[in-house]
Amino acid sequence: MGGAKPFYEAYFHLESNVALQGWAMSSAIVGSFIGVLLSGRLADRYGRKPLIYTAAILFIISALGTGMVYGFGDAFFQPPDIPRSGWKVIAFSSEWIGGGEKENILDGNKDTFWHNIWMGSEPPLPHYVIIDFGKEYNVMMIELTRRLWNNDLKVVEFSTSMDNKNYVPVGKIDFGTNSPKSTMAVNVPTTKARYLKCMVTESNRPPSSAIAEVYVKGL
Repeated sequence: MGGAKPFYEAYFHLESNVALQGWAMSSAIVGSFIGVLLSGRLADRYGRKPLIYTAAILFIISALGTGMVYGFGDAFFQPPDIPRSGWKVIAFSSEWIGGGEKENILDGNKDTFWHNIWMGSEPPLPHYVIIDFGKEYNVMMIELTRRLWNNDLKVVEFSTSMDNKNYVPVGKIDFGTNSPKSTMAVNVPTTKARYLKCMVTESNRPPSSAIAEVYVKGL
């Protein structure tokens, strides 16, 4: 774990999240502790060879599961949702009036969505929306759902601000080209912010893009 520490902390943006750093480093020790408690008695009862086979199978399953993870802390130590009751979209690059309004990303309905304007003239990428939380929060994770049954949206870059003037990049989500996922989340360095900019920089059918919902976790 010590050798992998600087790499997974950078990949999952754990540099400033002490709780998740502690869990990541101690998870192997916790697993070893459980194994020590069980392995002796099970080996006496079933023999060492079945336990070695079982351990190998569990190792393969855990390795496959690790490769499927796109965020750290999804099951343990996940920060709470920041309440969206006071959120507002205060700026946007464009919107499609007639089904793709900006307010749809905060209505709690994944069947609705914000879409850049496309009738008449469709502006080029990037497209963006800026959300005002209403007050300051410590942002720790961002979750985004793109338009259901539609894979146009590819890459969204996130940046935060305290004053709606100076924005700092904190992370991005990349759905890829043929991913069936409609929802993805990214851990970000714990950042105090009041404003969140969601900027669509890549599309699988440029310049078209649509976001259904945005959620933020933190304190």
